[in-house]
Amino acid sequence: MTKLLHISASARGESSLSRQAARRRLAQIRQRHPALAVSERDLGSEPPPHPPAALVEASLMPAADRGAAELAALAHSETLIAELEAAEFVLISTPMHNFSVPSALKAWIDQTGRFVARRLERPGCSPTGRYGCSSPVAGRSMKAPRPSAISSRLTCSTC
Repeated sequence: MTKLLHISASARGESSLSRQAARRRLAQIRQRHPALAVSERDLGSEPPPHPPAALVEASLMPAADRGAAELAALAHSETLIAELEAAEFVLISTPMHNFSVPSALKAWIDQTGRFVARRLERPGCSPTGRYGCSSPVAGRSMKAPRPSAISSRLTCSTC
């Protein structure tokens, strides 16, 4: 069964335009895939906490060195990551506030960032997970960008 995780970031509830747009899109998807299982994460009504220092320290620590305090610090993050791991697709509906997304969505991204790091740690496979281990990019480390990639992003095209 295909699983979709719908992340809604608006605090406006059902009057949210982004949530209404997502509901329309979900209806279209369900017409094509009636067996679609949808799970919901409403960041507007249940915003995740911004990562405290304990979570950051625990996430940087090798898993084998984590004790009860570190595991407790990672508990909520692990719940959010488990939702991502269970889903094949993710639909994020969010408003824009002052040219940015709501703080609750930023906190969710911070809490789930370790999900991406776990995918990058797969030995011998591509960083995106879309290609097999025989891919031209297999085995490359994407944890740290190359200096040339950084400088090309910082260079102004008109200067």
